[in-house]
Amino acid sequence: MKEELLRTIQILPAHVNFTILSFNTNLAFLDDPPHLLLATPDNKARASKWVKELKAVGETSTDWAFDGAFEKLKEFDTIYLLSDGQPYRSGAHLPQEKILESIKAANRFLKCRIHTIGFFQAGRNLQNFLRALAGQHDGTYTALK
Repeated sequence: MKEELLRTIQILPAHVNFTILSFNTNLAFLDDPPHLLLATPDNKARASKWVKELKAVGETSTDWAFDGAFEKLKEFDTIYLLSDGQPYRSGAHLPQEKILESIKAANRFLKCRIHTIGFFQAGRNLQNFLRALAGQHDGTYTALK
């Protein structure tokens, strides 16, 4: 996951504004308070360093990630969700339909495009969830192998 995110950061065009949100048991933004950064070489290097220091711990709180993004960031038009597991918290899978409905409601006025990227090996449930999420928000789903 980190390798794909690092690759993505490096190919960001200079005119793009971006930030990164890590989600598991907790949410963490690249900057606090969260804000968008211009994709300058310095900002991309700082983001890459931050990503390299991330540790894979906890759960896959996809719903909290979207809640945090929509609550704390206001001026964005595209989200790329990279996920290696289906929504999961407190030892159980989260109801995907409920998460899809919640994201759809939160995005109804912003109309943010959502692209999703997930590991093919994570299974059909994750693929179906990511494909549905992207489809609801005029995005694309990409399966990584």
